[in-house]
Order: sequence, then structure tokens, then C-alpha cells
Amino acid sequence: IYRGDGTVHPGPRTDWTAHVGNRLPVSWTCQSLEEMAHGTCDAKFGTFGDRFIQLGHWRLAAIDGNHFSISHKDGQTAQIYSYDGTLHPGPRTDYNAWSRPIGYPYGITFGPSFIQIGLFRLGMVDKEHFSIAHKYGYVSQIFRSDGTLHPGPRSDYDLWKVRSSGPASGITYGDRFLQIGKFRIGDADGWHMLITHVDGQTIQIYRGDGTLHPGPRTDWTHALQGRYPKWHCGNIQLEFGSCTGITGGGRWLQLGDWRIAGVDNAHFSISHRGGQTAQIYRSDGTVHPGPRTDYNVWGWQGEYHDTQVKFGDHFLQLGEFRLGQVDETHFSISHSGGQTIMIFRSDGTLHGGPRTDYNLWWKPLGEPIGVTFGDRFVQIGKFRLGDVDSTHFSVSHVGGQTIQIYRNDGTIHSGPRTDYTTFGRPLEECFVVAP
Repeated sequence: IYRGDGTVHPGPRTDWTAHVGNRLPVSWTCQSLEEMAHGTCDAKFGTFGDRFIQLGHWRLAAIDGNHFSISHKDGQTAQIYSYDGTLHPGPRTDYNAWSRPIGYPYGITFGPSFIQIGLFRLGMVDKEHFSIAHKYGYVSQIFRSDGTLHPGPRSDYDLWKVRSSGPASGITYGDRFLQIGKFRIGDADGWHMLITHVDGQTIQIYRGDGTLHPGPRTDWTHALQGRYPKWHCGNIQLEFGSCTGITGGGRWLQLGDWRIAGVDNAHFSISHRGGQTAQIYRSDGTVHPGPRTDYNVWGWQGEYHDTQVKFGDHFLQLGEFRLGQVDETHFSISHSGGQTIMIFRSDGTLHGGPRTDYNLWWKPLGEPIGVTFGDRFVQIGKFRLGDVDSTHFSVSHVGGQTIQIYRNDGTIHSGPRTDYTTFGRPLEECFVVAP
């Protein structure tokens, strides 16, 4: 006890405890000034699941690798965007995403002013143009700030050529809407889905009966623009619970612009979004470097799969291959058949197979002990694998050595060296599969 006369009266004692202990804490829901001005941060903007985002009564979804749709909960699909850049309008009831359960956002990742769902990206190309584009290079639709629509197939205003998955910059959310740069897409009233621009134009209206009502028009704009964006509530990535720049599917994991994959039971590859495969690790313990374009898995879409990435004590498993820390000095890639294909040492040196030591397959599957994630990297013990800058992917050690660099031109560059590491980026509390 500290008294006003400057004296101290120590415990143990219980006679004064109730004077403070019986008071209730302040309500945890007390609002900040930002929340009082722009709304509370406890309400969700919408929800999500396997390759879909739900905004009110509408879902934006990659139905498969070739089709993206906008559909209403009552059963109507208002628009289908195809991989070949063609449009297929409603009213229709096929390619509707409402049979999928709400859950972990498989196949959804972000980048500067875009959202990637499966093999489709939707986002702001520049301040006047918003587009929906497929990985294969076709743009299905351009939405202009003047309220006009410009359909595909076309290859300009693409969101894949120069942009990388990573932090969700330029994206925020609010009540049943997403704001991507200067454009908004959201549920106006449960029956109408809008795409609008900050300057006042409504570019497209999707109706619950499956019909389309294009702009230019301004009569519906305020229904979306009148709601506050929740910039003050933090990064949209936190709402999803997924990791920055990371998604996955059956036997593969995407880290930024790179994918590591158990392509089949005999081949593991590291490949770039641009088409090059930098390295293949084979089940017989041999390595086969690039540049090459086979065993590239960028045509696979992110989705829930029963062969999802699996974990254990200081390792992750992709198909029949395991990557992990054997001890604090050694990291290896090994196959279920017994071969260790490559050992990465903390001193920056590589030790190739075929060999059978430093194999990870004696460990059981289980909780991801020692496996953590951050912005476009996975850390396993004291080692990190990650996308450094889109052009370079590396394996590095916390002690400072970079052991291997993979380049987007398909070449590899071995250590010891100290550049091109992903150490320095913070770890995140996030998931790459459903918790």
C-alpha cells in the first residue's frame, strides 16, 4: 500500500484488497475515437471459404480453374467470367458457389490493390481502371471510372504480368463491401451487388434475379459509397486469418511468386509464376536444375484438397516429400522412399544426394512444432524458405548464411553468401490450412 503521506505499507495482507478487487473493469467494448467516427471494428465485412468471398447475399467465387462467378444466395448466377476472357451472363443457376461451406479461405491471397481467388485476380489496374483477369493472360472485363464497361477477350489491363502476391496494400473493407483502391464492390441492399468508383459512377449492377444493369449511372452509388471504410480496423489479412502472400492446394504451397510442390510421387519442384522451374528434386535422390518449364505447377488453383500440406515436428510434408530442420545446423529435403535429396547446412554449404542420412520420415505427422509463417516465407526451426523480391527465392539460416538462391530465369545460385535472405521480416499469427 502506498499512502498519501509518502509511507509504504507492505503485504501480505487482505484488509484493503476488496476496495479495488470488487470494482468492475471498464467495458472491453469502449470505442476509440476512430470507431466513434467511422464505426466499430467488431462487425465483419462478410465471410469466406474455399475460393469464395461472401458479401451480404452475394458470393464472388472461382468455381474451378476456368470459371469465376458472381452469384446470389437465392440461386441465380448473374455473371460468369471465363479463363479465355469471354463473358457468360445470367439469369442462370449453374456455376453458383452457395453450396460451399463457410470456413478457411483456401485459394485466396492478396497483393497491391488486387485479390486473387483461385486462378483469377480482380483489382485496380490504375485509378481509372478495374479488371478481372485470369492467370493465362486473358482479361474478361474492364470497369472504367467513367462508368463504362469494356469486355474481353483482351490482354491489356492485366493484373498478373507485373504484380506479385504479398501484403494487401490498397485494400480495405466495410459493411458488406470491399474497397480496392478507388473502386468498391459490395452488396447494396441484399438484392443488388454494385461495382462503383470513388468519383461517383456505378459501373455495374448485378441483381438477385440474375440480370445485369450496366452504367454509367449514379443513382445507386450512394448505397455503397455512403458507408465508411474501416481503415482504422487494421489489415484485411487479419480478418481472413491467412498468411501474407501465402496460399496452397493439394501437395503445394505458394510463397509470393514461387511455388514449392510435390508434383507427383517422384518429383518435387520449385517454380516461378513466370513459367520457369528452377530446380527438380527426384525421389531417387538426384537433382535436376533449370532453366526448364516442365514440372511447373502454376496452372494448379488454390483450393481445399485432401492432400493439403501436412506438418510435424520441424517439418512440412507435400505429397511424398518432406522439408524440414533435422537439427539446428542441417535442413533437408527427403522422400518417403528413404532418399535424402539435398542437405542445406547453416554454414551456407549444400550437400546433395543420393543419400539416406538426415532423412525426416521417421517423425510422425502432428502439430506444426517449430513451423511458422510470415510475409511470403515459411520458417522451420532456424531456417527460412521464402520469396525475397519476386525475382529471387532463397533458403537461408538465422545465423546469416544464404544457402541457395533460385531465380525467376530458372537459374540457381549457391552459397555460402549473406544476401537475399528473408530474415528480418516479422513472424505472423496466421494459418495456411484450416486450424
